[in-house]
Amino acid sequence: MISFNNILVSVLIPAVEHSLIYGVLSGFCAFFWLAFSKKEKEFLSSISAFLSALGVFSVIAWIVLIFLTPFNSKTPLILWFCGAFLGVVIAFFSERKYLNVVEKVLKASTKKSDLERDKKTDVREIEKFLPVKKENYDPKQYFKDDAFFIGLDKDNAPIYWKEATLPHIQVCGMTGSGKGVFLGSIAAQCIRRNECVVVLDPKNDEWQPHVLKAAADESEVPYVFIDLTKPEYQFNIFEDATRDEVEELLLAAFELSERGEASDFYKIADRKAASFIADNFEKGSTAETLWIKHFKYLEKTAENFAGKFRELAELKAVNADSGLSLKTVVENGGAVYIVGSMRNVKVTRIQKMVLVRLIQLAEARDRMTGNLRQVCIVLDELKYHLSRIALEALGAARDKGVHVVMAHQSIADLQDCPKDLEPHAVVGAVFENSKIKVVYKVEMPETAEIFARKSGKILVEDESRGIERSLSLTEHFNGERNLWQSERYFIDENMILNLPKGCGVVFGIDKAQFSYISPLITTKSPDAVKLPVIERLPEIKKEKDEEQKQSVNNAAINFEELG
Repeated sequence: MISFNNILVSVLIPAVEHSLIYGVLSGFCAFFWLAFSKKEKEFLSSISAFLSALGVFSVIAWIVLIFLTPFNSKTPLILWFCGAFLGVVIAFFSERKYLNVVEKVLKASTKKSDLERDKKTDVREIEKFLPVKKENYDPKQYFKDDAFFIGLDKDNAPIYWKEATLPHIQVCGMTGSGKGVFLGSIAAQCIRRNECVVVLDPKNDEWQPHVLKAAADESEVPYVFIDLTKPEYQFNIFEDATRDEVEELLLAAFELSERGEASDFYKIADRKAASFIADNFEKGSTAETLWIKHFKYLEKTAENFAGKFRELAELKAVNADSGLSLKTVVENGGAVYIVGSMRNVKVTRIQKMVLVRLIQLAEARDRMTGNLRQVCIVLDELKYHLSRIALEALGAARDKGVHVVMAHQSIADLQDCPKDLEPHAVVGAVFENSKIKVVYKVEMPETAEIFARKSGKILVEDESRGIERSLSLTEHFNGERNLWQSERYFIDENMILNLPKGCGVVFGIDKAQFSYISPLITTKSPDAVKLPVIERLPEIKKEKDEEQKQSVNNAAINFEELG
């Protein structure tokens, strides 16, 4: 019969033989027993304590064997202590290396409170807060006769302005963000409504003329392409203008408006010269003919004004005897695409005059005859069209049947204004008069912040976490997590600075919302960039030739006197 002692010895011997393993287990678990001593980790601590005690069984087995058998080797005890030390070392470095991984797994597995609100955005994970980039679509399928299509929201539902007419629209975004696509979409819809649509583009967009030409052909309305930089006669900027309108045009072009400052004194002579030209303006006159008749007086009385007016007279594009009639377009509808310049100062002056002239023609209409034809003016790169007179007229233009779509790249663009304007006043006027605002991706944080403030604030959850130092000298989350409410902008700066291409934020239609726009599908046509052909009248040519001949004779006389 097998005795109890023999059974006990047979059980204890394997524990002694594997004392190293038991030692590692005991040391490893003892380390985490101490590490999991906090209240919220009692369960883990209990498990670690049990496993550590199980590892000590090898030492107990060694002691029992010494008393029950002749066995007296100390090697198992030494191995156990070595294993225990090794287990502690392994636990130490394991915690340092893998504790963060375990915390991430636990965080992902933890079901958070259903009462927790949105969080503040993190630019490193900004994709979580932005709508998914959408594939291109055909905007025409969303065009309606009783509403203006703005874009698709994040759920692919169309966004409409549901009033009969559009208000002023402000569009902001860096180059290539989708700003030009939006302008083309709005212009095409206005053409469909038989509005007068004039696009002023200083940068000569590659596709915009073709989009307008296609929309005009579909609606069977006239289309005219004008390039102010070309040496061809195309239209007369002073056509059908009154005396006061001529003076106003010159004041806008040459930045002669008064600011109530000492610098106004130096503009007196130039303002008198502008008044002189207006007094001597006759029906059919152009800047060219006026210069031929009055250049001597201008050079004598206002040299600065004379130099600028001579440059105006030299621009053939706006000195035609016939050609495009802005008045006819305003009255009868149609589409006009005008190419300007961002570098040529002579041309930028004309751009300012065109804008003021369109407002003048709209204001001069008889508003007693019924509904006025809407005039849509699209201003790309807004800062190259601004003048004090145009800015002051912006607020009242809406009542005269004029709505302006103003596009710029940043707030700094608005502040880079003519000398007779206050930068802050320009920013304020544009923002206050634009009921609809659309911002695409921008580069300047200052611009993003202004539009973010416009979106309003929402309540989000801020949190704090308890951090403690473990036995492995590693900081880790101790399980304490506190939440409290704070505020952030509904559409904050991080979102606006990282908007996908073609995605913008629309303000003024319900609450701020994301909107996607796609290009209108069209093909390039040579007729879209074809200038009107205009012949000069023989008597005008004769007058100019005589003036040039007289200038040459005067130069020869002065040369003889010097000799």
